[in-house]
Formats: sequence, C-alpha cells, structure tokens
Amino acid sequence: MNVPRTPVFYAAAVAALAFLFVAFEAVFVASEPLVDNCVVEAYVVERSSAGVAARVGPDESDDAAFFLPTMTTLTIVESRDGWARIGRATTPDGSTRRSENALWIPADALGVSVAAKDSERVPLYDAPRPNAVATDSLPAQVEARVIDARDAWVKVTRAGVVGWLPPDAHSADPFSPAP
Repeated sequence: MNVPRTPVFYAAAVAALAFLFVAFEAVFVASEPLVDNCVVEAYVVERSSAGVAARVGPDESDDAAFFLPTMTTLTIVESRDGWARIGRATTPDGSTRRSENALWIPADALGVSVAAKDSERVPLYDAPRPNAVATDSLPAQVEARVIDARDAWVKVTRAGVVGWLPPDAHSADPFSPAP
C-alpha cells in the first residue's frame, strides 16, 4: 500500500508514537515493584509496649499487618501526610520483616540520630536540596523525630526546632554517628 507522505501523515505518526511511548511507560513503570532505593534509614522510637503497628494503609483505621518493637531499624521508601511507607525492617533481635504490599507507620513513631563527623552542631535546612538555606541547627549525637522524608533527606523535629537534615547528617543507629 502506498501512503502519501504528507505533513499530516508525519504528524499523525509522531502522535501515535508518542501515545505508544506514554502507554508503555505507564504500564511498565506502574508494574515495577518499588525497591529499597532508600529514602531514609530510621528506627522505631518508643510508642507503646506493643511497638508501632505496620498498617496496610496510611491511616490509623487501616488494619495492622504486624507490630514493630522499639529500636527496629527500617527503610522509609515513601512519605505522605505524616505517614512513612516502609521497605524492609530489622527488629532488635535481628529478624527481618518485609512485605510485598505497602506497609505504613506514623512518621512521628520514627527517629534518626543527628550526627556530624567534625562538628558539635548539625545545620537544619529549609528544603531538601543541596542549595537550601540553613535555618537552624541541632546538637550532634541526639535523637530527632521524623516528620517527612525526600530522597535521602529527612525532615525532623526536636525541642521545637524543625528542619531538613542532609543525607550525611543522620543515622538509623541511635548509638553511632552518621556515615
């Protein structure tokens, strides 16, 4: 079949290819499992004697899949509206919990150690980006509660001070400095 190669033909071909690309990307990317490309490593701070519930959704009314005890270290892979979606979790006894489904815990049930290699105070920033402005600071070697996480940055609060810690200024180990 001989199709005339007019500008309308080429425009339709480009539009069809663009549609196929978007459709392929939507199907392929949406079907990929979320891997632990680590937003933030954190640990469970004391919430109750039972620990903190890992829920099937980001709401207190969602079913609890299991409870994580205090000092469980975990990977936050997403943060939304005060909730943290977790990847793997390692309990204090060394057992690892992982779910193929999204499991959520309240972000304020998590903590990080504020740490710096050569400083007594660690700057907090106004946004999670390298060119952000330092707005306050926290002393090194203290625990701060998690509020939010983006990439490898974590938004924390301690004693009324709120800000973003850069990737090299926090640790999931409450007894050692950041990497």
